[in-house]
Order: sequence, then structure tokens, then C-alpha cells
Amino acid sequence: MPMPGASDGSEGLSGNVSNQLATLVPTFDPSKDDLNVCQQKVALILEAWPSGKYTELATRLILNCTGSAFKKLQLHQSELAGNDRKSIHRIVESLGGPWGQIDLEKRYEFAERALYKCVQKGDESADSYLARADIMRTELNCKKFQLSDLQAYVTLRGSM
Repeated sequence: MPMPGASDGSEGLSGNVSNQLATLVPTFDPSKDDLNVCQQKVALILEAWPSGKYTELATRLILNCTGSAFKKLQLHQSELAGNDRKSIHRIVESLGGPWGQIDLEKRYEFAERALYKCVQKGDESADSYLARADIMRTELNCKKFQLSDLQAYVTLRGSM
């Protein structure tokens, strides 16, 4: 016979965050992780997260950051841990990431990363670096950049 007040775990599941969902909250280490990839993961988890539980997501995101990212978010914890979707957007923006960029901004941000920021890391093998560079350039080609678009971007980037 169940004890009074005891639950079999089936009650209130719609209001709780499942352990499976909670384990999917991404980590972020600024020394090795790409903030754009992290932002995409956060956007995906935000869509699946139960409404009214955004404070828990914000707390998990802050705790899953390391190094300077954690320190930066910790300083503004009270501003970032609100119980609304915008608090999650503010976390990504506080880390320096783009949330809500227009398509043109996203396009040129990708060109920036593919052309200027794809460098071999000190502990990375040549094969790994070449694979990363190939993926970035293939994705750049898939975005249907014209040479004239890239020429204009490179010229503007190099100007004073």
C-alpha cells in the first residue's frame, strides 16, 4: 500500500524537466568551443524546454560554462536567470554570440569564420585541420556565395 503523499513518479510530468532533457543542456568552454554551435544547441533545447521552467535552463547553462564565460555570466546572474525565454537569449548575447541575426549577418559571419578564423590549433593533427577546413569551405559553397560577394566582403573587411 502506498504511503500517503508518496508519488509513483507519473504525476506532474508535464511541469517537470525530465532528466533526459536536462542532460542535453550544452556545455561551453570559450577556449575550445564555437559559440555559434553552442547558440544553435541552446536554441534547439529552448524549443523543447517546458514553459515556466526557464530559470532552471538559465541556471544549467551558466553552470555548464567554464573559464571566463562562467565568470562573466556569474557576475550578471540575477539579470540572466529570469523565468522567460529572453533570459536564455541574454545569456548567449552576454557571451558575445549572435541571437536573432538577420540572414545576411549569418552569411557573412560564416564567411568570416571560413576565410579568416579557420586555423590549425596547436594540438590538432593536420588531418583534423584539413577536415575542418574542408567542411567550412563546403558549407560556404552550399550557401551559394558568389565570388563578387566574397570580394566585396574581403574589401570591406580590409578597409579602414
